[in-house]
Amino acid sequence: MCISNWISLKMELPELVAPAVVEPQQASAAILTPVPQQTRSFLDLQGALPALGGHRGMGANVIRNGNLAPAWRENTIRSFQAAAASGATFVEFDVQVTSDGVPVVWHDNLVEYGDPARPTQCAVVDLTAAEFQALGSLSASGKCQQLAVVRRFKRAAPSGAGGLDGAAVLQAVAAAADSSAGATADVVPAAARQRWCCEADDGFPTLEQLFSSLPPQLAFNIEVKMATPDELAVTPEAEIQRMVGPILEVVGRCGGDRQVVFSSFDPDVCRALRAAQQQHSVMFLSTGGRDWHADARRMSIAAAIEEACAHQLSGVVVDSGALHTCPEAAELARSRGLKLLTYGLENDSLEWVLCQQRMGVTGVIVDDLQGLTAVLGGAGRKGAAAAAGFMGQDSDFAFDWAMEQLQRPGDNFKLVHCIPALQPGRLVAVQGAGLLRVPHVDPSLVAEKAFVEADSKLSRKFMAKMEQAGARHIVARHIVARHIVVAVDDSDEGSWSVGWVVQHLWRQGDLLHVLHVVPALPAHMSYSLAPDGMMYSLPLPQLEEAQVEESHWRQLLLERLGPMLSSQGVNFQLDVITDYGSDPLQGVAAAVVATAERLNAAALVLCGHSKGTMAEWLLGSVSDFAAHHAAVPVVVLHGSQFAEQTFTPYSPGA
Repeated sequence: MCISNWISLKMELPELVAPAVVEPQQASAAILTPVPQQTRSFLDLQGALPALGGHRGMGANVIRNGNLAPAWRENTIRSFQAAAASGATFVEFDVQVTSDGVPVVWHDNLVEYGDPARPTQCAVVDLTAAEFQALGSLSASGKCQQLAVVRRFKRAAPSGAGGLDGAAVLQAVAAAADSSAGATADVVPAAARQRWCCEADDGFPTLEQLFSSLPPQLAFNIEVKMATPDELAVTPEAEIQRMVGPILEVVGRCGGDRQVVFSSFDPDVCRALRAAQQQHSVMFLSTGGRDWHADARRMSIAAAIEEACAHQLSGVVVDSGALHTCPEAAELARSRGLKLLTYGLENDSLEWVLCQQRMGVTGVIVDDLQGLTAVLGGAGRKGAAAAAGFMGQDSDFAFDWAMEQLQRPGDNFKLVHCIPALQPGRLVAVQGAGLLRVPHVDPSLVAEKAFVEADSKLSRKFMAKMEQAGARHIVARHIVARHIVVAVDDSDEGSWSVGWVVQHLWRQGDLLHVLHVVPALPAHMSYSLAPDGMMYSLPLPQLEEAQVEESHWRQLLLERLGPMLSSQGVNFQLDVITDYGSDPLQGVAAAVVATAERLNAAALVLCGHSKGTMAEWLLGSVSDFAAHHAAVPVVVLHGSQFAEQTFTPYSPGA
């Protein structure tokens, strides 16, 4: 007897298909992502938009409209987490090495602290890692004025509606091109130093801390920051090795499967990075001549392209304003087989980003990441890739792996691609049609274009393999909204689990059910109709007590979780029910499972309390019962430090 298996691959977000036990420190690995044998990066992706990279996280700190912006301190873990939540494909940051050989994240050539009028100045190389991080902790706390870090900030042009003013930015670029001074017109130095205090402050991280603190799917563009003077044409080899060696050691030890791209303004550093390893891409950074340097290789985009080719680098990263004045450089880079990234405040213009896409630019490093992704509706990280079709390397790998490891004679191979549900007013990236705004009256007009393009691209990409495997494919017009149930009680673990669900499982269109079950009541005397339709006898005072208890829990959960869920745009529902069953050990567990099954939940998430073997044998375990009896996927979270952990949920559509 031959039983035909249906093997279904979903190329966007993998569904949970089996119970899983997840430790907090391993939460990000709960949903396994297949990794190709040969490391690839976002440089290899093709989409309707260039890959969006967060400059130093959510953007470099500048003075805009009289205030320090953005709210996050640049080059900190909080800023990088916010960038990941905003939909960045990658983050760009600067790495220097301390006197004791520890790579730390810092941009400026000097660290300045103390009195803004007469600050103490020292280079990162003159500080130990402990001394460097101590300055960051004091600055973030705001408690020590004598050691607080100060800076001379640049002033940026005011932003327009939605954080973007494309016309003003492009006018500034044109003005800069006409200026003999060579400085960028929309950014000029501030008149005086001031204390570096941000609304979302944080300490100064090491490179190793970034690897352990940020989601593994967030790619890193690591700029090796050489604090050498511009008058020095050639950096001493000893200084290059002092920087490159420790950085490569941390990346090799902590990088795992994360996509990493190296870059540097120093061509000899790029050469050393390429000679020392072949796993990760290396790109040459160039101002395109907008900033003077004694090294002629740094003084034009054409020279940067020649240098990249000479040392077999992956590509070049150029000043966006320089590219605007020399657009033919994009075609030159492409003709030489090089990838092209750009950086600069000019990239905060949506019009210029779209223009760069047509020029063949692979990725753009932006400062107003929040404004851009708000306009694009999350297309920066996954929306554009979804609209453009299957372009990620994970999809190729998953397809090949499934054919080799899962399919057997007689199986039907079903390939499913889902197009996200479209919200009226949002901009959606559609290959071949650019950005289309979803009509408020009939979103299907845009959905149809995305559907046709996805169907065509899916066929072109996988048709030969599918014909060889005897497979067929289906393109779904919309992702069906899912019900996700997370069971909570009065512990800190319950609140932590809701945050974990929002970060790792919830996506736009889902309905999150926060479920609490009031424990069983003794049954006798008067009757009451229970939620499951059965009749149970309850004393009237206890029935009233149950109703009061349910009301109390709804109010408590709303106060505890409502602000966080609402601020993240999560569509949620509080489900508080009373267990009317007679089994005190399994009543709550059975009610939880029954609710999840009634909703046909995509996942039921519970927190184990680690009561110990004897306690679980005597008292029973809700999570254990659910894992063994639920007919829906179950995720069980375990750990003892939930209250100390926080999550930054991904924004809707990310």
